[in-house]
Amino acid sequence: MTLHVVRLGSPDAPRVLLLHGGGMRSWSWQGQHPALAGYRALIPDLPGHGLSPGPLHFADAAAQLADLLEQEGGAARVVGLSIGSQLALTLLAARPDLVLSALLTGTLAAPIPGGVWLSGTPNRLLTTLTWPLQRTAPVLALNRHDLGLPARHAADLADDARTLPMQTALDVMRENMAFVPGAALARTPVPVTLLVGGREVAVLRRSVSALLGLLPLARAYSVPGMQHLWPLSHPERFNAVLRPWLAGQPLPPDLLPLA
Repeated sequence: MTLHVVRLGSPDAPRVLLLHGGGMRSWSWQGQHPALAGYRALIPDLPGHGLSPGPLHFADAAAQLADLLEQEGGAARVVGLSIGSQLALTLLAARPDLVLSALLTGTLAAPIPGGVWLSGTPNRLLTTLTWPLQRTAPVLALNRHDLGLPARHAADLADDARTLPMQTALDVMRENMAFVPGAALARTPVPVTLLVGGREVAVLRRSVSALLGLLPLARAYSVPGMQHLWPLSHPERFNAVLRPWLAGQPLPPDLLPLA
């Protein structure tokens, strides 16, 4: 199984692997391209998304990402959003030798009330019945508004919705809700920076606390005013964090450290 990968920059430059959120594709990191100058950026469509065949299972996807990094020359800095962050942690637990450091935002790592139902048979049936409705223009516009995404992303989001297999949507729900950080993470020597938007749901803030208790070299920050998909809605705000993180420099002072 082969991942579709967008490659930017010189093959000899330091590698950065960017992992998108569920239901999206590699285009969703376009706003970060200016911050990646001087790096070899690897931006795959995750399994079941875009031009990468499914199904999506985190363990299998992490193995595919490990193969990609080995083919590209070895370890990389890893940036993840939402399920991309969960997948980054799965990769880190399995192959810490391939992750130099990680920058993760919107990472679910704590139980969601009703999560068993949300990922189980009743919701699978509901998703199946409502799938055509979820792809209509009014519903897509409402979802975009609720996610705080600007109109410039409307066409790409609509294309994602039209091309995303229903099975992938079900895979995303299952893997997201069932995600448990691997116990091997407690032994990882890799530094991990955790970000959570100030306007994200409470379970994501609880997730940061859980990960801080697990990852030996983790640090965490709240980003005031930001929602879950802030790398898309406020790309320059995210880039203001991404650039110094890549360079090993201090992060912006307006980030709020979390204990």
